[in-house]
Amino acid sequence: MIEIQRETLDAWLNGLAWTLGLCTLLWVIGSVVGLLHRRTYNLTRADRAGGAVVRPDFLDVNTRARDGAIARGRAYDKTLTDREAAAAPATVVESMTLWSRLAALSAAVLTLAAAIVGTVTRVQALEAGVQQVGSWDQFVQTLADHKAGAALAIAVIGAQVVVFVQTSKKHLPSR
Repeated sequence: MIEIQRETLDAWLNGLAWTLGLCTLLWVIGSVVGLLHRRTYNLTRADRAGGAVVRPDFLDVNTRARDGAIARGRAYDKTLTDREAAAAPATVVESMTLWSRLAALSAAVLTLAAAIVGTVTRVQALEAGVQQVGSWDQFVQTLADHKAGAALAIAVIGAQVVVFVQTSKKHLPSR
């Protein structure tokens, strides 16, 4: 049978109580904000609406308007393509910015990898009890040992991923 110490059980129940209290507080705040939002915009909840059946306009297709919108969209796509083709080539500052961002990203990745490898090899050189630590625990220990460096590396990597995704969306062909 599993023995649980009273202090451990108290700590778990205390954490559970705080979590439940915070979730309840968020639920009450969300309900109040939702009520004020509906009241401000004079919205009615769907379950209390009643009355006649409402049929939205989008269920009836207006083919002429749809075809016109598609034609306007194609014309706009052509305009954007022409505008991008006529755009000036990248300036020296823009290319320098790109290369500096790539250098910062590679330095952050290499620093994080070196810190992890250094910690893993250091841990493997210690006594047998320390060697039993799993790879995830070693990674967490590395992050705990080098908080500032890991935070900086993760922030740079995250920022570069966001910038990459945003620039990729601009250059992807529209469907």
